[in-house]
Amino acid sequence: MPRRGLWVVALALVVGFGLAQLPALAAMRAGGTDVVGFEMVATTQQAELVLAGWGEVGQAAARTQLLLDFGFLVGYGLLMWLTATAVRAPRLALLGPVAAVADALENIALLVIVGGRTAQPWPALATTFAIVKFVALTAWLVGVAATVVRQRRTR
Repeated sequence: MPRRGLWVVALALVVGFGLAQLPALAAMRAGGTDVVGFEMVATTQQAELVLAGWGEVGQAAARTQLLLDFGFLVGYGLLMWLTATAVRAPRLALLGPVAAVADALENIALLVIVGGRTAQPWPALATTFAIVKFVALTAWLVGVAATVVRQRRTR
C-alpha cells in the first residue's frame, strides 16, 4: 500500500473509532470515573470502587470503549509512526508501536477488571501499561515538535 494510503487508513481508524467511543466515554464519566481514572486504577480497592460506581451501565460502557479502543490504538500508533517518519525522526517512529502495544496490554488488563477480576495483578498491570503508553506519547510529541522546530531553524 502506498504511503498515502496508510495515512488515509490511519486517519480513518482514529476518527472512526474515536467518534464511536464517545457515547461509552460519556457513560463512564457519568458513572463517576472517566477513562483516565480507570486506567490509573492501580489497586484492588480502587478497581472495586470504580466498578461499583459505574454499575452495570458504566461497566457495559467500559467494555464497549475498551473494545473500540483496539481500532483506535492501531490508528494512532500508525499515525505516530508515519508522522515521525515524515519528519525524518526514525527513533521517534518506534514510539508509535510502543504506545499502541502498551495501550493494548492495558486494555486487556482493564477488560479483565471489568469482567469482575479486580484482584492484583490486574489493576497494577493496567496502570503500569497506561503509564508506559503516556510516557511514549509524551516523548513522541515532544520529540516530533523539537525535530520540526530544529528543521525549520536550519532552513
